[in-house]
Amino acid sequence: MIGDLHCHSSMSDGSTPVDQLVEYAIGAGMDFISLTDHDTMAGVERAVSLGKRKGIRVIPGLEITTHDSKTGRMAHLLCYMPRKMEKLEKLTKSILEERNRAIIPVIDEISKNYPITYDDVVKAAGPAQCLYRQHIIRALMDRGYTYAVFTDLYSIFREIPYEPHFPDVRDVADIVRQSGGVACLAHPGHYDSIELARELAKDGRIQAIELSHPRNSDSDREEIEKIIREYWLVPTGGSDYHGFYSSVPHPIGTCTMPGEALEALIKVRDELNK
Repeated sequence: MIGDLHCHSSMSDGSTPVDQLVEYAIGAGMDFISLTDHDTMAGVERAVSLGKRKGIRVIPGLEITTHDSKTGRMAHLLCYMPRKMEKLEKLTKSILEERNRAIIPVIDEISKNYPITYDDVVKAAGPAQCLYRQHIIRALMDRGYTYAVFTDLYSIFREIPYEPHFPDVRDVADIVRQSGGVACLAHPGHYDSIELARELAKDGRIQAIELSHPRNSDSDREEIEKIIREYWLVPTGGSDYHGFYSSVPHPIGTCTMPGEALEALIKVRDELNK
């Protein structure tokens, strides 16, 4: 068995509808996947239901956007199979509201040079639970100003501040634990988070870590493997699929994990909920 435990849909900043994502996973030969949209589980129930009908296991999940207050860097925390949703839903609701607050000045600034409105971006976002910069570009595509998301036009965001404030990764890890979910540090190499991973593992705040990911370098993987061995973490893997809302192509199944790792993840979840 093999699976991809890091996939995004059009419920957040992915381009692919949930149903289509499940179909793509089947076509890629996956036995299991996880829908891990940013700060929302809005598409999970649909994905799980469709997966049961189609013969692919869908693991409930989400990717929570956090901040490492010690370094000032971003950190993403994957949460798998949570059981108690009250605190988790309150947390993610506040993050989505903060994202939407921070994107409004960006839209206002761009509208000074291009004839797009907030409503245009909302329409481009479709079912997404909040607005992302990709949705702004999609609105500009509809107006004919560019032919793809990540062209030279995307560089306009370099000069426009987008400054949402995210909760500290340690506090979020604690909430994941309280929810009965498994906390997994996503792509430690991407945000230079190897030392953060070591700290979280030592403190028992994470139970898994993303070993197989397109943005983990070979040296990153070596260090991650050391942390896995030292703290008995579950190694996970995923493509971080976003469809065409990704600057580098990562089809489903680009990075995977074996069924044995999924079994270990489920075992950890059951231990946490005893």
